Amino acid sequence: MKSDYPNGFEEPVISTPCAGEALQVLFHKLKRLKPYLKRLNREVFADISGQVKEKRTQLEAQQLLNLANGATCDMTKEKQLQDELLVLEKAELLFYQQKAKINWLQEGDQGTRFFHSAVASKKKRNTIKLLFDDHGSKLETFDAIADELIKFFTNQIGTQDENVQGCSVDLLRELLPFSIPDEASADLIKEIDDDEIKSAIFGQGRDKAPGPDGYTAGFSKATWSIVGDDFIAAVKQFFTTSSLLPGFNATAVTLVLKVPNASKAKEFRPISCCSVFYKTITKILVTRLAGHFPQIISKTQSAFIQGRSIVDNTLLAQEIVKGAPTVPSSKSGNRSLVFAYTFEKRFSNKPQLPENQE
Repeated sequence: MKSDYPNGFEEPVISTPCAGEALQVLFHKLKRLKPYLKRLNREVFADISGQVKEKRTQLEAQQLLNLANGATCDMTKEKQLQDELLVLEKAELLFYQQKAKINWLQEGDQGTRFFHSAVASKKKRNTIKLLFDDHGSKLETFDAIADELIKFFTNQIGTQDENVQGCSVDLLRELLPFSIPDEASADLIKEIDDDEIKSAIFGQGRDKAPGPDGYTAGFSKATWSIVGDDFIAAVKQFFTTSSLLPGFNATAVTLVLKVPNASKAKEFRPISCCSVFYKTITKILVTRLAGHFPQIISKTQSAFIQGRSIVDNTLLAQEIVKGAPTVPSSKSGNRSLVFAYTFEKRFSNKPQLPENQE
């Protein structure tokens, strides 16, 4: 079944030359490939679960027919149906694995029913059917929900404060008295090699959410022998020119739940789904910087740094509270005053103070 397609896809997409620089060549080839992949999905894998049921029914009917005919049974046709069923079952399993985003299962049983249930549960959980605004009004239409979400997150970002002035590079150097050693500088600016690019791609999750172009890292891994040279050339061009095509730089913003059964805009958080190309560039930069983070970042920053633990902050807070200075009180002995702040958002124009205290 698959043998009818590879040559038809590879010839117009890969073999046909594409004019332009490396970034443009990769972008246009991926764009040119998409209609063929859509046709493959539509003609071969549409309603994959229904195809599996139909093919299983055909196989069972052929097996009963062979049992009834005895010596005149057609085992060749039964073997053909069995092979076709296995191909469809594998495609169905991969489809639901990708949709379910469950990575902890090992190779074993098909588990299609499990993945189907996980996909249905995830879809039901993530669908926004209604919201309540700040006044408690119920919003049920798509336009009303969209307007409320856009309004909320626009307010979260805030507006530019004209009173805030920029600072010079010299001032930053005075505030951050740190300079990268010569050997570290040489390591950071050395030329990108092929193995570094390939490692950055193959280090990404196979079925992570794709960017606007629809391609996952699993596609790049599976077709590396075909797209690898174009991908490497494009990444090298970026690090040479510091220029990135808008198609690779685009992101799809989606909302994920912060709490179960979210019903208010503040109970969602936005995430950006980036292209594989963008993730590859970022991973190369982070990998190079990671080895120098301990020297760059202050030791008081204990979270999100390899070799450090955020639990240290909890222990430190306990010790500070325990050893905090106390004030004598005639009613209940010694007292201490401790302020606890909850940061609802990472960026804000001003802190949210209780009423009548601004």
